[in-house]
Amino acid sequence: MLSLTAVTASCAAFALGSGGAATSPWIAKANATCKLWHKKAVTRLGAHPKQPTTLTGVYRFVLKAQPIEAGELHALQAIPGQRPPGAAKALSYASLDVKEIDAAIADWRAGDKQAFAHDVDVWQSDHRASRAFVKLGATACG
Repeated sequence: MLSLTAVTASCAAFALGSGGAATSPWIAKANATCKLWHKKAVTRLGAHPKQPTTLTGVYRFVLKAQPIEAGELHALQAIPGQRPPGAAKALSYASLDVKEIDAAIADWRAGDKQAFAHDVDVWQSDHRASRAFVKLGATACG
């Protein structure tokens, strides 16, 4: 859900929100949740984070991004009420994002920088969660 590239690219999308397109109370709450977590991401990472140029810089970014990814996922999972069709899939993809970032951190800590670089690439290029949320109408989660 939150890659270095996506933080910059999605700032405008998060600011725009759903534009009133929410079709269910759950989607409206998801949009509000994602807007809140976007603000937290901007506070923690900056509105336009600079692209790290070293693996150590990428690792530092990943350490800052992980609690945002995990926190947003937990907040979305905690939204009460009936979830619209497709929400379970979107949440599943978001869970995979957290697992991808956790795997990258574990690789770094194990000293496997090649696996770290691979896992970060997988995480940053995995846009399934964002696309699934947008498809639902939770555009602030895109």
